[in-house]
Amino acid sequence: MNRKGISLFLATALALFLVPTLLSILSHTQTAHAATFTVNIFHDENDQICDSSCSLRDAIFAAGNGDDITIPAGTYTLSATNGTLTVSESIIFNGNSAADTFIDAQGNSRVFNVTAGTVIFNNLTIQNGAATEGGGIRVSGTATNLTLNNSNVADNAATANGAGIFVIGATTNLTLNNSTVISNNASTNGGGIYLQSGSLALQNSEVMTNTAVSGGGGIYIFRGAVTNDNSSINYNSADQGGGVFVNQDTASFTLNSGEIAFNTGDLPSTFPGGGLFVGSGTATLNGGEIKFNQAFRGAGVLVSSGQVTLNNAQIISNTASYGGGVYVRETAGWFTQTAGTIATNQSTATDFGGGGLYVFNGNAALLGGSVVTNTAVFNGGGLSISSGERRVGNECRSR
Repeated sequence: MNRKGISLFLATALALFLVPTLLSILSHTQTAHAATFTVNIFHDENDQICDSSCSLRDAIFAAGNGDDITIPAGTYTLSATNGTLTVSESIIFNGNSAADTFIDAQGNSRVFNVTAGTVIFNNLTIQNGAATEGGGIRVSGTATNLTLNNSNVADNAATANGAGIFVIGATTNLTLNNSTVISNNASTNGGGIYLQSGSLALQNSEVMTNTAVSGGGGIYIFRGAVTNDNSSINYNSADQGGGVFVNQDTASFTLNSGEIAFNTGDLPSTFPGGGLFVGSGTATLNGGEIKFNQAFRGAGVLVSSGQVTLNNAQIISNTASYGGGVYVRETAGWFTQTAGTIATNQSTATDFGGGGLYVFNGNAALLGGSVVTNTAVFNGGGLSISSGERRVGNECRSR
């Protein structure tokens, strides 16, 4: 056989070997897809097999990265023996709707412990969990992401922090889309959500009717960042920071739109803060409203040693004994208004005042926007200053 014939023979043989192999690889690639596991029993079976009898716990055990779990309408209860559901891989949970698909711990344990991966809860309610922290959900780990879409976290309890959801981890991210954190109760801080570290994004969601004994009835930010877009933090209560409590220097809260409304700072005769309490760290109010909140001091916003910037938001119709709209407490505290409105707030005390803004100590810079139609029984319907410094426009004044 000449060289040409040998080459042709080798090429043909190589093709006969490679083509089936390539076709097999392509076929495998085209047919590879995430598996879907369907829960079909309501009780908390734990045989680690998802077959004709598949509990939610068994489905989680069987699922791997990228898989889906389908949860039809019904109430799925967790037993005291089996306890918390742990999720450590990227899994999507698909309920029928938050109105008819319930994952219920019956007060026996936390409901979910999410420790790794990108996890998504769609169309379900997580309820009646109980734990030291994170009665409903605890989110932790490195680069762990949890998203709730059209879901509820309801009626959970914590003996310490974060009854609804507890988040810890510098690179841990929680996102709520069209979801509700409702009627959770913490014995210390963060009735609805406690952010130990990481980030929280609220998008078209509600944090409402949650309670905490100490701080942050709705949300407590120890460290990390919270962003509110078109969401409501309403009807929550705590001793301090009925709606939101911002704690450390590395904590931040940004209100882009939405509202903080009808919250209550319960602590009497002290410095509670009804809607927003900034102990340290920062709060930036770019839009939305802080309204109809109540507290003894600082019904709308109380600034302790942190910094609050009012850009284009409205602080309206809040009621306190002192500082109906805003109260600045410590020498390190700063309140800066560049735009926006402080209006129709009330101070009801008969010995001091500050219907719109009361500076007990610290600093206030009113550089733009308006302070109008606020009222006080005693002094300073719009602005009352006990000590500290204020800047109005380009002129600095102290008293």
